[in-house]
Amino acid sequence: MLDCVRKTSGTLAAIGGRMLDTRLFGSLVLLAVGSASTAAHAHSDSSWSASSSPAAGPMPIRINEIRIDQPSFDVDEYFELSGSPGATLDGLTYLVIGDSPTGTIEMALLLDGNVIPPSGLFVAGEASLSLGAADLVTPLGFENSDVVTHMLVDGFSGFVGMTIDGDGDGNPDVVPWTSVVDAIAILGPPGEFPYGPGATCAAGPACQTVDPPGSPGHIFRCSDGVGSFLLGNFDPAATPVTDTPGAPNVCSCGDGIIVPGETCDDLGESASCNADCSAVDCSDGIINVTAGETCDDMGESATCDDDCTPVSCGDGNLNVTAGEACDDGGVSPTCNADCTLAACGDGIVNGVAGEVCDGDGAGVGGETPTCDSDCTAVSCGDGIVNGAAGEECDGDGAGMGGETPACNDDCTDSICGDGLINVMAGEACDDMGNSPGCDSDCSPVVCGDGLVNGPAGEECDDNNAVDGDGCSATCTDETAPPPPPPPPPPGGGGGGSGCGSGGGGGCFANERNDLFLQMVMLIGIGRRRRRRRRRRP
Repeated sequence: MLDCVRKTSGTLAAIGGRMLDTRLFGSLVLLAVGSASTAAHAHSDSSWSASSSPAAGPMPIRINEIRIDQPSFDVDEYFELSGSPGATLDGLTYLVIGDSPTGTIEMALLLDGNVIPPSGLFVAGEASLSLGAADLVTPLGFENSDVVTHMLVDGFSGFVGMTIDGDGDGNPDVVPWTSVVDAIAILGPPGEFPYGPGATCAAGPACQTVDPPGSPGHIFRCSDGVGSFLLGNFDPAATPVTDTPGAPNVCSCGDGIIVPGETCDDLGESASCNADCSAVDCSDGIINVTAGETCDDMGESATCDDDCTPVSCGDGNLNVTAGEACDDGGVSPTCNADCTLAACGDGIVNGVAGEVCDGDGAGVGGETPTCDSDCTAVSCGDGIVNGAAGEECDGDGAGMGGETPACNDDCTDSICGDGLINVMAGEACDDMGNSPGCDSDCSPVVCGDGLVNGPAGEECDDNNAVDGDGCSATCTDETAPPPPPPPPPPGGGGGGSGCGSGGGGGCFANERNDLFLQMVMLIGIGRRRRRRRRRRP
């Protein structure tokens, strides 16, 4: 900077808006602003409190904006006061107090004869000011790169070059003014003292401090007249522009300048800043598309997840409000594809959970002709009875398949006579009734077992193998008459029977005997048939 040394070698005082060199007009300044003895009056409580000028009107007059430095030559130095339009500035003085050597008044500009313009903003600036129009054109020569205090005071009675802190302890020994209307201390190198707040006024809206990280060029109050002072751009040409002499300060969200009440200001919505200048926070109720939000219901809702994305089963974000019982980002051993808890019998096939089938696979669970109740495919012999598949039984019905005393290996109930040999049920054979090799009780044919098996050639079976008791050891009926004699041979040679061409009487007797024998045989056959019917089971 070309002006980073003190600009007080030719110390200036101001009378009626004109800057005077105290080396030539020291006595005149003293006459204009009061005697030295008056200027050195002792400290009193009333002189240390900020107050408004009696002429300020309903809006207090405040320092609103200052530019003290910039790159290269300082051609745009100015200060701005805010107040009610038409309010007079009579009696007010703008002071700049440096800390070296000991609280030196470096500039004093009397504002008598000036008023706040209709804009409510009064600007005093150098003739070279290019950032706006000055209401008062005057040399300023603000000191920079140092600790300085800018003050607006009422009833100033000191002079430029006057020291208010003779012992250099940071506390003024004299206060050459009636009251402080406004003050802003611009801090700088450590170990140097400001003279407000805390020195000449209580910290507050009318007495503030800014502590820049380096040499400040521009400070402004936000909002106008009542807010806190903020650092503006060192370079007036930088963007976003912060200098607004004669116009309201840039204090609105979206101007790129972070002011009190704003967490951020990125000239609009950004990935980290909302359009209302609050920091992006999913669940703040503000949809920030740039940050990837598609919804924001200030937390989980039926349509919006707590990560500000729409509800979608399978997105891995559990949304209980939307009816999700789980969401593992897809099918898992515990979660179905529709975000319901995996359970055999829910009608949803979950292969990851080991299900081969589940009911109808469309939401209706239970046993079907193709699916067992344990969500496995129907298979006779799996030990699970599936009535829908036509199974009457299946093993033990508890998971152990195969033939049992009550169940055939084709999953039908074991019944002697069903044509299936069930060894577990004690069946040695099963021909669905008597057969040459199998009795009707599914045991092998044995003469003497008490079961008459006609197809096996048994005429009787008296449960033993003894002859002479009516049923022989080969199961034939012993009570049957002997078979008839064989018929006589054809022809008539000889007269053996006495029945020839001439023996009529003898032939008649033989015919009667033959008839008798036939009757006896018929009676015997009838009795035998009745006995057999009685013996049949």
